[in-house]
Amino acid sequence: MIPYILVSLAIGKPLTLNFFWVVIPIILISMFTLGLSLIIASVGVRFPDVVEMFNIFLFAWMYLTPIIYPEDIVPAWLLAFFKFNPMYHLIKLFREPIFYGQPLYPQLVGICTLIAVFTLVLGWIIFSRMTDEIAYRS
Repeated sequence: MIPYILVSLAIGKPLTLNFFWVVIPIILISMFTLGLSLIIASVGVRFPDVVEMFNIFLFAWMYLTPIIYPEDIVPAWLLAFFKFNPMYHLIKLFREPIFYGQPLYPQLVGICTLIAVFTLVLGWIIFSRMTDEIAYRS
């Protein structure tokens, strides 16, 4: 976030107090990433090809999530499918305080919290059940 703050100050874009809401998306995306990592690591021990396939999936997933392009350019019929993508909501949670200077609205925070907690709990359960196998195969 330090480079973002420096660039914002350099171009004269003022930071609003809503910028500090970005702590919540950082925590939630960290939880989501940890859960997904536990799932991929656990499954990858049993099926090594999953790791290679995940790299391809991750590349496609980046383009199916409005990260490098605004969601305004996506047709309405396609935007409905984007809402099934968990990263769509997490990225939107970042955009509100950073790009638009808006506070986070509770519905989006709730959706993202459910996604993050569900992924983390699922990853933890899978990893815990496979701990002996992971230790044996490592």
